[in-house]
Amino acid sequence: YTMTLGVEPTRPATDYGYIRRGAALPEAEGAFAVARFVEKPDAEGAAALIADSALWNSGYFLFRADLMLAELEAHAPEVLSAARAALDNATTDLDFVRLDAAAFAKAPKISIDYAVMERTTRAGVLPVSFPWSDVGTWDAVWQVLPQDEAGNALRGRVEVLGTTNSLVHSEGEGLTTVVGLDGVVVVATPDAVLVTSKAQSGRVKELVGVLRARAHPEADAHRRMYRPWGWYQRVDIGERFQVKRIMVTPGGRLSLQKHHHRAEHWVVVKGTAEVTLNDDVVLVHENEAVYLPIGSMHRLTNPGKIPLELIEVQVGSYTGEDDIIRVEDIYGRSSG
Repeated sequence: YTMTLGVEPTRPATDYGYIRRGAALPEAEGAFAVARFVEKPDAEGAAALIADSALWNSGYFLFRADLMLAELEAHAPEVLSAARAALDNATTDLDFVRLDAAAFAKAPKISIDYAVMERTTRAGVLPVSFPWSDVGTWDAVWQVLPQDEAGNALRGRVEVLGTTNSLVHSEGEGLTTVVGLDGVVVVATPDAVLVTSKAQSGRVKELVGVLRARAHPEADAHRRMYRPWGWYQRVDIGERFQVKRIMVTPGGRLSLQKHHHRAEHWVVVKGTAEVTLNDDVVLVHENEAVYLPIGSMHRLTNPGKIPLELIEVQVGSYTGEDDIIRVEDIYGRSSG
């Protein structure tokens, strides 16, 4: 059997799916066959399901690998074929295994619930009663966080006045203040702010879709972006300039590249950088800088034993990530 854990409900939740249990499984003490999966019900439907001994669908699955492969072969062969092709054509760089993107993109967008669990005749459920939340919405996050006497969960630099039953989360140095509200979620980060009622916080996924449709980079680009060689973090951006903090792991090496629309200044603040600039290779130490003119061929390497950190100042008519012409890259990445 492919087993799932069904959580004993503690309230008629409308934000979880449910599992109706069937006959007991003689092969597994305390377990039952799955009779039916039920989508998120309304309050009346949730109460009726609980009265009928239905369980919350936790989304936890247990199965043998060979059994799941057989189920996928029978019920979702397109998913299995795409996954196998992506793995067969995967590449490795340092600690990363990168599945083949083109092959993986051919896999249908479908969850294991729909692909296998609702189609197989060998689905089982084991009732469990430990404390559980899928923490799938900001409301759910509020429920599991410690709260003050007014029912507020406050994190970071936050001050509230006349506010109750709310979650206020503030990152960075900025102070977030809320006055006279009840049942809200406020999440403030250095590059974006979310304000929603707890009741509507499950619509954040819809909001992200709108952001992507309108080409807002915050939908997908985090302030700190990880790469095979380390990471970079945007410090500031404005018209014709951008400032980044860059960390390169020991032995890490960026691509040999150039830019059509910007020049760069690198200031080393920790470690030692090996900088290739056209035909020259120089070592740049802490509190030293190097200038990379527009169109110059350049590369950054950390030849040392400690992480290399530097501040990069980009100046030019365009500072987007797609103005990177990679000539040589040990990680197999293309330009842009």
